[in-house]
Amino acid sequence: MTYILLDVEGVTTDIKFVHNTLFPYARQHLPGYVQRELAAGNRFVEKQAQEIVRISEEKDGINVDLSNVPDVILDWITKDRKDPPLKELQGLVWEHGYKSRDFKGHIYDDAYEQIVDWYGQGVPIGIFSSGSVGAQKLLFAFSDHGDISHFFSHHFSSSEGVLRASGLYTPIAKAIGTKTSEEAYRNITSALGVSAHEIMFYSDSAETPDPAKNELGPARSVGLQTVHVIREGLLESTHPMIRGFGGVFYPETV
Repeated sequence: MTYILLDVEGVTTDIKFVHNTLFPYARQHLPGYVQRELAAGNRFVEKQAQEIVRISEEKDGINVDLSNVPDVILDWITKDRKDPPLKELQGLVWEHGYKSRDFKGHIYDDAYEQIVDWYGQGVPIGIFSSGSVGAQKLLFAFSDHGDISHFFSHHFSSSEGVLRASGLYTPIAKAIGTKTSEEAYRNITSALGVSAHEIMFYSDSAETPDPAKNELGPARSVGLQTVHVIREGLLESTHPMIRGFGGVFYPETV
């Protein structure tokens, strides 16, 4: 193992923080923000809004225009959609919330301690999340453990390229890919310049009846080492398991 790759929700961060703090904040502030920025001619926001219109028409079969985008955003937030333009826009309003000290990013104590330990050993650590790179960096820069963003060498987003620790954004030929696709883990391996088996990926999403929630399976198929982080519920998995960091590794049960 020469590289640690971490999921966010359920691994470094309590999913309740996302659903009880970040999503309500976006629900309250994002529609008005989009309306104001569209009226002001913000090209980046307009680009994301146009992408929301396109996805609504091509993927959902719903005809909308820019004036309807705030309503679509509310619907997508309720459904916890992972579509890239929503993630980008959410990151913009969350930045305001973090910098205004309306909230701090939640990091599990055991995750923080493990990250510090890996960093002290010189083991590089990266983040792979469906959230935008900007949202990832904000979470760790304004966390309840202080600014811990310097611990991470790379940030991978399912809709973007890779942001290196230096702050240099390095786009790849195409998006990394969704977290449930083998393509994503091949792209990450290529971006890191290491063999797949040298990467250990920690996620709370393993094989389930819903293939849209299976992240560890595709990662292992590509050759990554996988660890299923199970913080609550039964310790059952087709992958090695841990009950939070710093604890005992349990063998796969199937």
